[in-house]
Amino acid sequence: MKTHTILLIDDDPKNIEILVSALVSQQFQVTTAINGTNGLEKAKKYQPDLIVTDTELPDLNGFDFLARLKENEATATIPVIFLTTRSGLQDRLRAFQQGVKDYIIKPMHVNEIIARIEMILARLERRQLELDAKSGKFTGQLRDISVAELIESLGVKRTTGILNLVNANNKSGQIFFKNGMVVNAILGNFRGELAVYQMLPWEEGTFSMVFEDVEVTDEITVSNLGLLMQGYKRLEKRQSWMSQLPSPQAIFSIRSNFLKILEKKQITPDVAKFLELFDGHRNVLQIIDDSHYEDLVTLERIVKLYQQGFLEEIKQEAPKLEFEIPQITQEPLLSQEEFEAFNKRVLRQGKINKGVILVLGTVGSGKSEFVRTLCGLEYRSRTIKNVFPHPIDIGKILLNKEIEIGILGVSMEKQLQILLDTVENRLIGYIIMVDATEPENFDYLGYLIKSFRSQYQLPYVVAVTKLRSAKAIGIETIAQRLGLESYEELMPCNPSDKKNVKMILLNMFAPYPEQKVYEMPVTIDHANN
Repeated sequence: MKTHTILLIDDDPKNIEILVSALVSQQFQVTTAINGTNGLEKAKKYQPDLIVTDTELPDLNGFDFLARLKENEATATIPVIFLTTRSGLQDRLRAFQQGVKDYIIKPMHVNEIIARIEMILARLERRQLELDAKSGKFTGQLRDISVAELIESLGVKRTTGILNLVNANNKSGQIFFKNGMVVNAILGNFRGELAVYQMLPWEEGTFSMVFEDVEVTDEITVSNLGLLMQGYKRLEKRQSWMSQLPSPQAIFSIRSNFLKILEKKQITPDVAKFLELFDGHRNVLQIIDDSHYEDLVTLERIVKLYQQGFLEEIKQEAPKLEFEIPQITQEPLLSQEEFEAFNKRVLRQGKINKGVILVLGTVGSGKSEFVRTLCGLEYRSRTIKNVFPHPIDIGKILLNKEIEIGILGVSMEKQLQILLDTVENRLIGYIIMVDATEPENFDYLGYLIKSFRSQYQLPYVVAVTKLRSAKAIGIETIAQRLGLESYEELMPCNPSDKKNVKMILLNMFAPYPEQKVYEMPVTIDHANN
C-alpha cells in the first residue's frame, strides 16, 4: 500500500517532536516546517498527501497560508487540516468553506489527532477509488498491495468486476467479483478456488481492476474469509516446502544418473512434461509458474527429487560483465542546491563522472521498481543466463548538465560477489532495500550492511518498502533486528514514487557519524528505541 507523506507545520518544537514521533510510528513519512513560508516551499517541493498546520504561525495565519497554497497550481489540491486554539463557530465555518478537511481544536491527545489524520486519508482514498470506478479501472503494483489485501478491500467495498493479475514471470490470471464476493477465478488450466490459491503468493507484478458486470459461473461458494483462511494455510505449507530447498531462485537440472534411470522406465507424458522444466534455466518460482501441477504438488515433487539427489543446482562463474546503456537524453535529476548536497555527501572521493551506485534487495523488495523510477527512460533490464537467477536492473541518471552516474540493481544472491568484483573500481555508494514483510531476511541483511560498511567505506542508505502492508514489521523493530548504529536511519520507501526515490538517493550518508547535509522527510531516532 502507498506510504503517505505528511507535511507538519508548527513553530513549537515540542509539538513537532510529539507528532513526528507518533506519525513515524504509524509508518507515515513526515517532513516539517516552522513557519508558513517554509511550509509553502516544502509543499511545492515534496507534494505531500496531507498538510497539518497550526493556524497561528509567526509569519502567516492559517487562512493566509491556505490562500497562498491554492494560488500555486502545484499545491492547490493538497488537502489541509487545521490545528488551532480558536474554537469559535465562525472560524470553523470559514475553514470548511475554504476547503479545510478537518478543524482540530487544541489541546487534543496525539492519538486522536493521528486517528483523525488516518480517517481523512481513508476518506480521500475512498473518493479516489470511486473516481477510478467511474473511469472503469483501478491499477497498481502487487508489491504495494498483496492479492489477499485486494480481495479483502474489494470485498469490503462490495465491488463487482474483474481483477486482472500479472506476476513477475508474466503469468496472468483473473479473479471475478460479484457484490464483493469472489465467485470464480482463472489461471491457465486452474479454475475456481485452486486458481486463487495459485495467485495468492504473487508478490511482484501488476493488478488492474475493471469495474463491470460479470457473467461467469459461480464456482466458488465459500466466503472471502474462508477462501483467505485456507489460502494462508496453504502459504504456510508452501513456505515449509520452500525452506527445504536452497533458495526460491535456485536453478536445477536433472543429474545424469537419474536420466539413466528414466531411460529404463516408461514414464507418462505428464511426468515427462514436468521433468522438462528442469532445463538449467528456470528457477524454482518459474518452475512453479510453468508446471501443470498446482504449486504445493509441484514443490513437494521438487523437494523429493532434490533430497533424493536427482537434481543438481546450477552454479557457474560469470564472465566479465559489461553494461552498455544508451546515451543520456533526460533532464538533470537534481536542482543546483540538491546537486551541491549530493556532491558533498557522495561524490567527494573523486570518482565523480561515470561512477556506479548499487541498489541491493531481495526479489520482492521493490529494487527493480526503484531503479526504473529513478532512471526513467534510461532503465534497462539484462539477463545473464546461468549466472544470476534474476535480471539485473541497469540505468543512468544525469545529476546536472555535466555529471552522470550509473545505477545497478541486483538481487542478493550467492553470485553477488561476481558483480561486485566487476564494478568495485567504479562504485561510489550503495542502497540496501529491506522488505518490511520479510522478517526471515533481516538477520542476513543486517550482516550484509555491516559487511559492506566495513569493506567499502562508501556512502549508503537503508530503505524500507511495504511498510503499509498488513504483514509489515514496525520500522523500529526492523532497525533493531538489523542491528543499526545510532546514527543510521531507515528511510521508508515507495519505489514507484519519484520524489521519494530521489530523496532516498539524496540521503546516502558515510559509514560513520556526521551531520546530515540534506533534509529527508522522515525522522527516526534509533537511539531511543
